[in-house]
Amino acid sequence: MAPCERGGGYAERILIEPCSTDARTMHVKVARAWYVVGILTLIYAISFVDRFILALLAEPVGRELQLGDGQMGILLGAGFAIVYALAGLPAAQLIDQRERRKIVTLGVSLWSAGTVISAFADGFAMLATCRASVALGEAVLTPAAISLIADLFPAHKRALPMSVYASMSGLMTIGSFVIGGATLGIATSLEAQIGLSPWRGTLLIVGFPGLLLALLFFLTVREPLRSGGPATIEDTAFSAFLRYLSAKWRFYLPFYLGSALLVMYAYANLAWLPTLLVRAHGADPATAGYLIGLTLPAAMFGIFFFPWLSTRLDRAGEGTGIVKAFLIASIAGAPFLILAPLAGTTTTLLLGVSGGMICLATTGSLGPLAMQAFGPSRMRARLMALSLLCTSMLGFAIGPTAVGLLSTQWQGDPMSLGRGLSVLGMVAGPGAILCFALALRGTRQMLTANNAIG
Repeated sequence: MAPCERGGGYAERILIEPCSTDARTMHVKVARAWYVVGILTLIYAISFVDRFILALLAEPVGRELQLGDGQMGILLGAGFAIVYALAGLPAAQLIDQRERRKIVTLGVSLWSAGTVISAFADGFAMLATCRASVALGEAVLTPAAISLIADLFPAHKRALPMSVYASMSGLMTIGSFVIGGATLGIATSLEAQIGLSPWRGTLLIVGFPGLLLALLFFLTVREPLRSGGPATIEDTAFSAFLRYLSAKWRFYLPFYLGSALLVMYAYANLAWLPTLLVRAHGADPATAGYLIGLTLPAAMFGIFFFPWLSTRLDRAGEGTGIVKAFLIASIAGAPFLILAPLAGTTTTLLLGVSGGMICLATTGSLGPLAMQAFGPSRMRARLMALSLLCTSMLGFAIGPTAVGLLSTQWQGDPMSLGRGLSVLGMVAGPGAILCFALALRGTRQMLTANNAIG
């Protein structure tokens, strides 16, 4: 039987060699494709544990290594985000040119080894180096996963596997603290046997699964054949990309900035909330992880609610539903961002954080949808990379660092981190509202111009 010619994707070349309508053959093809999605999703999930585990351990790490809040803020924010952001575009270029299976394996191994080695850190410099290796390794995963999934499924069947993969962003942003809290409890019980303080044991435990998954991925996943025709020079030229951004800046500039402001607060909140619970509300680090996990349903609700809302808003056919949903989320969320960190009781704090999480979840769900809806097909990857660059540099890098520095204005006050988060919320909330209002106006102008050309 002759080999399949259509599509040239993974399903045709690797999963099933001959053309066949046999149900069993098709089942094997789909099963193997979903296996790759499953293992990528699992790797994505553990990447969040490695990324956020230091936030849960900030108090004992800072105490043992004699690090101030400013130094911890750098480790939780800029020390990770700058490397992650700057590595993203070169990593994406490499992923487009080389074998993705090997690049993913190398990336997962690098960040997992960095987490394991950080268990033996003796000061700020060594811990910063380990955090940089975690950032460098994690920078390859999502670009590679998006590329692989696109070649595993035809275009009309990619939505579900991409949704499964992307859902880990909302689930594990909070779920990582639950897993981290449980792991810290295990490490505490094993302190006498392994001879390491609980925070060091925790880093060892959470780092090793990534090394095993990297090996499993390398041994069981085969590189799919890339689909799609070759791009023209005009499509891929960076000068054409810059001309496009220049022509559409009234939408992209405020949209990117608004997204970055929300991410800035979201990461600052996640980075410092465990320590705030410990200092101001009397929780131990393990309990803080479980308490943060209680806000997970709110985040998951936001991830699915606002895309649904955007489609409802678009029923009139205007095409601005995504930006309107962002604007509504910013208006609804601003009071929570400002007031929740100042709550006097743990219950009130968690309720306020949950309200904020519903609105902050828009960045993970609506952001990629906006790039798909408004960006030309040959520029969507670069538009998404630029979005990640902005949110990483402005959001992840500045947010935790700013709160750590702001908290020094209230030295000795158990609520110092809460006050710092509140001040940041006074910037992020109203700033995002203004940005998305401007982006909405820019969207209407862009769509009007596109319709006129059409």
